[in-house]
Amino acid sequence: MAELLAGMDVSGNPKSGNYVFLAIVICTQTDILDIIKRMGDQTIHMSQIKSKKTHDEIISKLRFDSKENIAFCIKINRNEIIDKIHEMRRMKHENVSRGKITKNFHRILLHLLREKILNFLNMHGCTFDDVAFQCDGDCINLAKDTGLKYVDRCSVHMLADIVAWANNHKQEPDGVIALDFTHELETELKNHFR
Repeated sequence: MAELLAGMDVSGNPKSGNYVFLAIVICTQTDILDIIKRMGDQTIHMSQIKSKKTHDEIISKLRFDSKENIAFCIKINRNEIIDKIHEMRRMKHENVSRGKITKNFHRILLHLLREKILNFLNMHGCTFDDVAFQCDGDCINLAKDTGLKYVDRCSVHMLADIVAWANNHKQEPDGVIALDFTHELETELKNHFR
């Protein structure tokens, strides 16, 4: 069984909500060291970099092969969908908290992703219980609501930050598996709170 490291992060429009895209990156221990070396052994946070040239250079150094590493970038439009469901319930004079809607949103999201992630984990002899997801404050509730193990952000979270930022800026790194779950998330959430 290979030791796998995982990270997740979100990106979007900070004014309207930073939850448009969710990036999940999973790598073997050996592979993350190679990727970090290729990145120049530096800590990177894409939103703090102002140079387009530097953004392009960083993104060009990332490649995912779905063997030793895998990256998903999922369009989720979390705030927009949750606002819509919350308003729908309010119009029916049924008060459902945003927290309850968000928790169900997260559970539906993981349900939609579970098999895709599990395929990669199984290739390496792992299960969800074997992997802790590195995340910052934006993703801790996602981990808690879905029962994922999580730890403070580190190198794989940094890669997830790059993938989420890049996808949000229409510059997807090589090998990223792009998914759009907005329709499924909204439909299943509506059905849940019907």
